[in-house]
Amino acid sequence: RVLKGLGSACCLLSVVIVLGQLTMFVDRWNLSMLSVLFKVDHGPWLTQVLCVVPLSYMTYTAYFSIFRLKISGWYGLYGNHNTDMGSLLWCASILARLAAPLCYHFLLLIRVQGTTFQAFMGQMNVVPALGESFNEVFPCLIALLCSCNIFNVYSRFLQCLTLGIMDFELSAGAAGEDPVAEGKQTVDRE
Repeated sequence: RVLKGLGSACCLLSVVIVLGQLTMFVDRWNLSMLSVLFKVDHGPWLTQVLCVVPLSYMTYTAYFSIFRLKISGWYGLYGNHNTDMGSLLWCASILARLAAPLCYHFLLLIRVQGTTFQAFMGQMNVVPALGESFNEVFPCLIALLCSCNIFNVYSRFLQCLTLGIMDFELSAGAAGEDPVAEGKQTVDRE
């Protein structure tokens, strides 16, 4: 029951975030349910709780994919202290690079203006190499990427290209890692 409840909560948060991204830069109408929560001042404690839950979920989902990505012979995080130094440093640098953009993206989702974070970071709405409309179009692509993930398009695409060395690990984690199953998967790939 608990896992079903957590699964339902994660599904709901994912839908809320993707809907918010579809209309993040449209001023006329708003699909972001997160912005509704912050239209009224709830006081410091409740506001912090309302921020922590969706921001923690966004952070977890972004970092989960990085922790599970394995490119054989180059990058991968492995259990039982088997990860090399280069992979740990690369992962740490990616985590540090994602922290500020995730917070900025969250502020755009909740449509709060005039925060100290926004004043410090400045406006991040222009990507000169890709044009001014890039930041308006790119969040809409998240819906396409979510559809590809739901229908398992990535694995099928990698199999068509015979890129078996690139793999997304879907195991249960450190407690549920099975070296025999991982070995069988490696042998099948070879």
